[in-house]
Amino acid sequence: MKKLFTLLLVTTLLMSCSSDDNFYGNQSDLTGTWNVESIKFEGYNLPLSECDSKESIVISSDGNAVWTTAIENEESGECALSISNMMFTGLQDNVNFNIDYDVDFSINYQGKFLSKNKIQIRKSFEGTISFYVFVKN
Repeated sequence: MKKLFTLLLVTTLLMSCSSDDNFYGNQSDLTGTWNVESIKFEGYNLPLSECDSKESIVISSDGNAVWTTAIENEESGECALSISNMMFTGLQDNVNFNIDYDVDFSINYQGKFLSKNKIQIRKSFEGTISFYVFVKN
C-alpha cells in the first residue's frame, strides 16, 4: 500500500510539472498598452534606466501598433523617443503571434505570449538578438 501511495504521489508531481503551461492567445489578447519589463541583449540582461522604462507598445484591436522606443544619450543623459508603426497579428489559440514591420533594412521580429498579461518579443538585426518582455498595463 505504501508503494502504491508513493507511486501515485510521484505520478501526480510529474504531471503537475508539465512544460505546457503556455498561454494560447488571440488577437483580442494583444490589444492594449504594454510596458517594457526587461531587455536582454546578446544574452545579457540590461538594467532598465528611467529612460528605458518609457518604452511601450500600444496595440489597437485591428492589430495596428505603435512601438515607442526610448534611447538615452550616454553623454547628455537625455532621453529621446522614437516611434515605429507595426502590425501585430494574433494567431487563433496560439502562443506565438506575428509582427510585421515594413522598413528598408532587415529587422526580424517574433512574438510570443508568456501569459495573458506578458509577451516576449525577439528582435534580430544585423546579427544581434534582443529579447524584450512587456507587461500589459
